[in-house]
Amino acid sequence: LITTKPEDDTSDSLFVFECDEPACLFEYMIEVVDEDTDEVVSTFAEWTKTTGVGLDYVDWLPGGRYRLRARAIDPSGNVDNVFDESRNQHTWTYVPKIPLALILSILFAFLLMIVAVFLEIRRRKKKAALERYALKRMRRKFKGMQKKNQKAREAKAGKGKGKGKGTGKG
Repeated sequence: LITTKPEDDTSDSLFVFECDEPACLFEYMIEVVDEDTDEVVSTFAEWTKTTGVGLDYVDWLPGGRYRLRARAIDPSGNVDNVFDESRNQHTWTYVPKIPLALILSILFAFLLMIVAVFLEIRRRKKKAALERYALKRMRRKFKGMQKKNQKAREAKAGKGKGKGKGTGKG
């Protein structure tokens, strides 16, 4: 009845069902089983109808040990209720695929944050250097202005003294 089934301890996720009679429908049930004893712990999915073309559970089954039971329903409504591990029952351990897109997006976000921090540190260093340079320029400018003012005061004081004594150029 189960013609295609996943291997144990893989991320394969496809089941295909077939029936000896034409126009059969299928029902399947997925049970969670204990890793050590293979005893049923809980039911993951109750009996669900399908056409048997293919059951792919990759998007909704978390990792763990499971048992899938499938039964055929012929056109007259007869249901197969006897389960045999090799025929219409399969127990396997499902290992979910590594979420590569999630890992890559987290890695990209981390690298982007590192670049942003680096650029911010660089911007702050440049700003500090420009501030230091501006302060040096202002100090030089004020020093030069003080020297000019000092010379102007000395010249003014010198002219005032020279005029009072009556000495001039000559």
